[in-house]
Amino acid sequence: MVTSGPYRMIRHPMYAAVLLISFGLACLTQSLVGLAVFGVYLVLIHLLIPIEEGRLLSAYKERYAAYQRGTRRLVPFVY
Repeated sequence: MVTSGPYRMIRHPMYAAVLLISFGLACLTQSLVGLAVFGVYLVLIHLLIPIEEGRLLSAYKERYAAYQRGTRRLVPFVY
């Protein structure tokens, strides 16, 4: 289980990066299609995270639960 680097601040830095990049591209291109892609990513990631975290909890038990309590899901200090 990795808890260093960007994982010190948030539990899913790769998902956060995908959301930031897709939103940034949608803004840069001023595209409704790009904004729709961002929306689809947002929904899919919010569906995927609980599944992934459930598997991590079953694998690492209390160690991952403590990590969850100490870090945010996608955005540091917010969510």
